[in-house]
Amino acid sequence: MASALVGDFGAIVRLGLVGVLGDADIDCVGEVPVAVLGGNATADHAAGGGLLQRLDGSEPDAVVVDWDDRRYEAVAASVHARRPSVTVIACSDERLSMRVIPGRQDRDVYESRLSAQGLVEAVRAASGQ
Repeated sequence: MASALVGDFGAIVRLGLVGVLGDADIDCVGEVPVAVLGGNATADHAAGGGLLQRLDGSEPDAVVVDWDDRRYEAVAASVHARRPSVTVIACSDERLSMRVIPGRQDRDVYESRLSAQGLVEAVRAASGQ
């Protein structure tokens, strides 16, 4: 079964992503809620720490991150540094697109229109299905 870890998104978007993955029988091995303290993200989350902690405690095929977050490139690089085989899928609601950065070296980075089916296909491809 394919699996994914869902990163820092607002509650509504995160619920939608988890729902889309679950409806497609993709195991959501964790999700990282945006941690807010006094209106500001905590320092741990500012560095992508919550996602990386969850990554260390799980074995996802893919990690879904917020492409609209200015830290997304640093978070994607940290994911690949820890788990080179994990695919990073960056989703943007501003651009209505997604960027897939495969963990396997035999696949190229690509961008496509953001859709439930596209997300599911990217996670399944990451798992080898």
